[in-house]
Amino acid sequence: MTAFLKTLTSTNHWAYDYPALTLSSRSSSKKALYFDIALLVFRHRTPLGLRSAAMMCQRTTSAVSHMFGNLGYQCTNYIDDFGGAESPGKATIAFEFLEELWSILGFVSSPEKDCAPTTRMVFLGVQFNTIDMTMSVTPDCLLELLSRCHSLLTADIVLHRDLQSLLGVMSFITACVRPARIFMFGLLNTLRANPSARFCPLSSDDKSDLHWWCRFLPQFNGVTLVKSTP
Repeated sequence: MTAFLKTLTSTNHWAYDYPALTLSSRSSSKKALYFDIALLVFRHRTPLGLRSAAMMCQRTTSAVSHMFGNLGYQCTNYIDDFGGAESPGKATIAFEFLEELWSILGFVSSPEKDCAPTTRMVFLGVQFNTIDMTMSVTPDCLLELLSRCHSLLTADIVLHRDLQSLLGVMSFITACVRPARIFMFGLLNTLRANPSARFCPLSSDDKSDLHWWCRFLPQFNGVTLVKSTP
């Protein structure tokens, strides 16, 4: 994410995204996955559920990003998602060139999920805008969180796993809503106070925090990508 943000700090940039990258099989038996780089052939098979599978994918796509950078273009990658930013004159060329590079290496993207060069793009669940230089919560995520918070205002208890899930979404959103983190602490303390319980009681302080999310989340959604000096 940091590398992607750095590419957006110059003016008049366009962004592009390639989500859902997969490896294509070059073996007739399809029991393993192969791809070629120069004169080297790599054989790779990842068992389903292996914890290191994400790390393997990350290192593989990082190699693609490195090759792409050596060719004079910019992009960043997270697991199987790629995002980049270029000036308007280079954005479309870079977008098409990355797709060609994947094809040479034996990768396949999901065209229906690709985002062509634009000034507003969703990358890793966050909406980036290169016109006003901001990143914000997507409308769908915003509505989902508001709905979940509203539903708890009239409840006295909440399932432990539901509170965990809610706090996970809130934690993700705090990157785009700066005042929000302080209004998670009460709910976090409630979760910690009931580590093995199936239900967690909601106190008046918890509901006050939920009221803040319901009232102010739409107003404070969005942070600037250009840091101001203290």
